[in-house]
Amino acid sequence: MAPGIPRDDTPVVESLETNGTEDANVGSQLPDEQLKAIKKVIDSLYAYRDGHDPSKVFHRKVNKRAMPDYYEVIKEPVALSTLKYKLQNRGYGTFADFVRDCALIPHNAQTYNRPEAGAYQDALVIKSVMERELKQLAEENIISAQDAILPDLGEIPPASPRPAEEEEEDEEEDDEDDEEEEADDSEEEG
Repeated sequence: MAPGIPRDDTPVVESLETNGTEDANVGSQLPDEQLKAIKKVIDSLYAYRDGHDPSKVFHRKVNKRAMPDYYEVIKEPVALSTLKYKLQNRGYGTFADFVRDCALIPHNAQTYNRPEAGAYQDALVIKSVMERELKQLAEENIISAQDAILPDLGEIPPASPRPAEEEEEDEEEDDEDDEEEEADDSEEEG
């Protein structure tokens, strides 16, 4: 783990009061109320559950060794750990900067993955949680209505056709599943 980047199970910010400094906003122009709002949004993203944890795949940036082509496609990788790190280090100059980083998480997942992929589907869930949390902050007058809107980061490209090899593998898996179901049905009948 890189030094200075918090583990996923650590609190986002130990204290938003001063963290041992005289001025809580060193490096940030945001009022404490907005810093606390950022923490609330991040905590909500980590805590949301609907049968499973849709945030899990977004806790850390994609591993370059495991998926080297990801960084050829995605030019601004962002993960929930990025949001936490920037909050802890007062890296957000404006609330809009935070909202843009938030928007990059689902946008990147939708850009890189196929619509049927779990990461793509989880990105849609995370995006809706973000939008709900930001709307609530705007209703509480913590942020402007304009800052509550995820920015348009460009179109999500259509999924490229799957390589023939993948389609053949899926067809073989489907055939195997059909054969297993037929075997199960014949056992039940006998």
